[in-house]
Amino acid sequence: MSSRPLSPIGKAFAVAAFIEANDRFHIALAEASGVPRLVSHITSYLEESGRIFYMGAVARDIAPETQGDHQDIVDAIRQRDAERARIAVTAHCENTRRGLL
Repeated sequence: MSSRPLSPIGKAFAVAAFIEANDRFHIALAEASGVPRLVSHITSYLEESGRIFYMGAVARDIAPETQGDHQDIVDAIRQRDAERARIAVTAHCENTRRGLL
């Protein structure tokens, strides 16, 4: 089975689905903190940065890198390793910044 490139519309839907999943991931982490103000800030940040994130995701496939970063964060949290989680979140922020700007 050959892999055909996505049409522009297909790519737009794929990027939109990726961004929606990314937003859900970050909001779920904030909700797990039990800090409503953090949830509000994360939600607001995601809404305000959505356009630049979309443009960056269209320009370059960041899904594999982002999914790896997210898995590192989840693994650290599951192991209750706060330092490893901090390092994973910091690396994710830097990877995102580099990938989008």
